[in-house]
Amino acid sequence: MPDPHDWTADPRPLAECLKEFNRRINGGREYGSRKAGQAALGIGSAKTYAALHDGHVTPWEPVIRLAMAEAERRATA
Repeated sequence: MPDPHDWTADPRPLAECLKEFNRRINGGREYGSRKAGQAALGIGSAKTYAALHDGHVTPWEPVIRLAMAEAERRATA
């Protein structure tokens, strides 16, 4: 896996970042990446994760981005 990315400083929309995060967590593979990303972030609801993935705005975005950075850091450790 490449070096961890700083998702908290990434200017792209959360949905775009989540798609890349999913692939990175899933070893670069597209197939199964959404499920891998959801599991890495500990988001239990597939419906909620799909909404975020589709661009739903959430006040929790800063926390989600921080969790993304931590999940990726742990995956590369």
